[in-house]
Amino acid sequence: MALRCIRNVCEDPKRSDAQKVQLILHIVDTIRDFQTLVDSRPRADEAALAEEFRLERNLREFSPQEQAARTAIANGVRAVLATRRADGGWGFVEERRLDPLVWNLLSAVSPSPTERSLTWDTALAVLALQDVTRFGTAPTNEDRRSVADALNDGLRWLIAAQNATDGGWSELGGSTPAVPSHCIETGVTLWALGPAIVAAPTTGGVVPDAAAINRGLAFIDRLQRQDGGVASREVDTESDVKPTAMSAIINYVFRPNASDVAARNIDWLLANQTRDGHWGRTPAGHFINPAFYAMSALLLHYERKHDAAVLPGIRLGVSWYQNQVGFVEKGGTRGWAWSTIENTASAVAALLNADEPELSTSIQGGVDWLLQQESKGWGAETPIAMIALTRYLYPNSRMLQRTRQFYTGQD
Repeated sequence: MALRCIRNVCEDPKRSDAQKVQLILHIVDTIRDFQTLVDSRPRADEAALAEEFRLERNLREFSPQEQAARTAIANGVRAVLATRRADGGWGFVEERRLDPLVWNLLSAVSPSPTERSLTWDTALAVLALQDVTRFGTAPTNEDRRSVADALNDGLRWLIAAQNATDGGWSELGGSTPAVPSHCIETGVTLWALGPAIVAAPTTGGVVPDAAAINRGLAFIDRLQRQDGGVASREVDTESDVKPTAMSAIINYVFRPNASDVAARNIDWLLANQTRDGHWGRTPAGHFINPAFYAMSALLLHYERKHDAAVLPGIRLGVSWYQNQVGFVEKGGTRGWAWSTIENTASAVAALLNADEPELSTSIQGGVDWLLQQESKGWGAETPIAMIALTRYLYPNSRMLQRTRQFYTGQD
């Protein structure tokens, strides 16, 4: 089949020589990636794997925008590798709006605070590199080896950064009494450690300790509040959107058969969704990001429980996202987006996870704007931009793959 595809490309009079070379290289990449997957599966699974892979990659020609997205991810891989810290983690201290308490402590204990790795940045980088490994988007064999090394170093950093006192993770990592562990950092770290447990038997990578995972889950359990929501830190009394969503996500990932806590979190998220479809009580300029986590939690709940009660909330969230896209002019670029790289990437990923069509105006506009920004560098938001473009290119990376059920109302 592959030889026939290549022959058809060579004989196509409508394509230029450059287009033919590009498409043939794509076919060769597809064959290589498929063989890698076959080698990692039992022989009995080959037929099912072949069908899965055909549906995933489909040996089709990428559109110009999709090809640009592949190139942008490849550039992102090298940017992530280039920004790794000496300790194996990642940190964009100067670009983060750190809590004043955290920044003052960081400045006091570190002679070079801007060179310090951060839990959030490291976990996001690990998640992005896990996508690169799964979908084979590293541009060269040398890059693939570098990704494997960086991924293992990042996992080691996260494992070592666990707070020995409370079992969670703080912004800075480690056991710093002045900066107690936070639900968001703990949740995103567990989210990153989960795939490593699954992949380790076939990749030989770092294996997170089960006891460490359980201590992290216990920390999130202690943040549950009576109203069904979750607080950010143990000293906080009020529930908030992102911690509640993260708790639901992590419980469904690690405790799929004991999800009563997650169900209470979902009830809280639905009760606190506004009539417009978003989740309020968030700082100005950060309205998209919390909605991404809330939407992810609702989608994961539906995937696990097939609970139709969450479908109206999901549809409402999709509609709100679509209404928030606007014309953005930034740094000489212009287009339809959601104000910032982080917001736009989060919005694109959330909509694709919710089965928004790839060719919709909002998706196409958001992806195009992200690609424009990549020419100047995504900076601290490189991992989340890579994750969004992976969701755009690879349907199997999305949280839900059911066909248009959110728009037809069929279950």
